Amino acid sequence: TKKGLSEEKAREIFEKIAKFAEYGFNKSHSTAYAMIAYQTAYLKAHFPQEFMAALLTCDMDNSDKVMRYVGECREKGIEILPPDVNQSEWGFTVEGGERPRIRYGLGAIKNVGAGAVEAIVEERRRGGAFKDLFDFCERVDSRKVNRRVIESLIKAGAFSSTGANRSQLMAVLDEAMEWGARNQKEKKSKQPILFAGLQSRKEKRLPEMEEWTEGQILSAEKQVFGFYFTSHPFSRFQKKAHELTSLDTEALEELESGRLVRVAGVTSEVKELSTKKGERMARLVLEDLKGRVEVIVFPDLYQKSRLLLGDESPLLVEAILEKDDDGRPRLRARDLFSLEEVKEVPPKRVSISLRADGIGRDHLLGLAKILKENRGDCKAYLRISFSSKEVTVSLPFGLAPTEELKKSVEGFLGYRAVEWE
Repeated sequence: TKKGLSEEKAREIFEKIAKFAEYGFNKSHSTAYAMIAYQTAYLKAHFPQEFMAALLTCDMDNSDKVMRYVGECREKGIEILPPDVNQSEWGFTVEGGERPRIRYGLGAIKNVGAGAVEAIVEERRRGGAFKDLFDFCERVDSRKVNRRVIESLIKAGAFSSTGANRSQLMAVLDEAMEWGARNQKEKKSKQPILFAGLQSRKEKRLPEMEEWTEGQILSAEKQVFGFYFTSHPFSRFQKKAHELTSLDTEALEELESGRLVRVAGVTSEVKELSTKKGERMARLVLEDLKGRVEVIVFPDLYQKSRLLLGDESPLLVEAILEKDDDGRPRLRARDLFSLEEVKEVPPKRVSISLRADGIGRDHLLGLAKILKENRGDCKAYLRISFSSKEVTVSLPFGLAPTEELKKSVEGFLGYRAVEWE
């Protein structure tokens, strides 16, 4: 109005600007994200090894994400090679060949910092591959690569290319570090230490020792990777778990809070707590091949089930799904079953999810045909997603929660369109 516009005209212009502000930024923002999404999808489809190596490197300080990405790589047939002092760099790298593979980065090993990795890689480039642990300790700066670093490298299997196993390496670690420190001191002083040459490095012999047991290796990997790398205690229960539930820990992130879910895994980090009334309860982590989730076990259930809660105990958990302030899932347990002992806990419901704007008449007819062919005794529901809400509809007949139903429906509606709980 100061520039001569009438109040009516000024108000009209302001209302137009306000209206544009409701969607103008969103459109530009969406366009930019659409470009990024397309570029990302292109790289993942055409350069999967390079894409996943970059993704792993970006999140290598988050062991939960690394575990998930390693699992995804293996599902897609991309081999993840273990860390190696003679091959690995700071981050995850692609190694060529007929089938490119991803080499685990030294920087993703716990207790191995940037300074230590830099010292290892620089010395390897300068002096060639490390022949054995004694050669490694002799050549690498002990001020940057201390005992804690070397122990973590051994536990991670990073010396396997030298031909020694973990038990042999741990048995001679003190001797190797003493040898390395003595030789480094001699080189700095440029004077031979008395009797230092009585036993040359070439005469060093490793003791004849068997490799650690699978359990010891997995425990060591859990310490230095934050997850099981070479195999998983849950692997032998996976088939049985899949017969009891279609959900895994990764799928929980996509579900809404308040749902009754059923998830299988092995226990870790079991902690006994006390309520204000002095009753004992527990908090634990349930872990499967896709990730992990926190589980709260309240006093009544804990009293009944506490003998099931050992370390790495295989469990089937029925629980209410909750989300914390950051949207991370956690479970409030309602019942616990031992996967080793449970014979059958039949699913209580089958849910089929679909988007209202992504399915046509032909899809509906095909879906109806599949559902009629897979009738059973389990209650069945359709979860239909609209742009602003989700509607759950009960089907007039039950379904049989079988692998055939899952594959057929997901062929129409996509991955994870079917769940049973």
